[in-house]
Amino acid sequence: MPIKGNAPREWLEQKYIAEDMTTREIGKLLGVSKTQVVKILKENNIPLRRSGARGFKEHCHPRWNGGIRDNQSNGIYVRVGRYASGATRYRKLARVIMERHLGRLLKRCEVVHHINGDNHDNRIENLQLLSSQAEHAKIHVKDLNFRRWGYVSN
Repeated sequence: MPIKGNAPREWLEQKYIAEDMTTREIGKLLGVSKTQVVKILKENNIPLRRSGARGFKEHCHPRWNGGIRDNQSNGIYVRVGRYASGATRYRKLARVIMERHLGRLLKRCEVVHHINGDNHDNRIENLQLLSSQAEHAKIHVKDLNFRRWGYVSN
């Protein structure tokens, strides 16, 4: 074990990064405060994790629902990871399902349309891939005209 407050860089990397120990846990091993550990990590140019990033376990929270968000008007979003900033990244479930079905990532301009109009019905037979938002808008204008006036415009 290293001498109080004097830890080699390799040992610190092993404990902090590889073993995912907290600064408090490392401080107990070194016999120093967690503030002193943060200072030592900075002196050794070891990147710090976001505060609370390791200690917070989403699946232990009473409101954790497996990384799924249900936006009543826009459909279902699923957690797909984190951005470099540490912020949680969510994507529309319909896009994820369509990408898996096609075996490729969708282009930004491509739109996944729900044929029956129910954003919560993400069966592949209910999803239609459109090349642009303009094409998607045309479908909805036709549907709106039919519901309002009883005819489909060209």
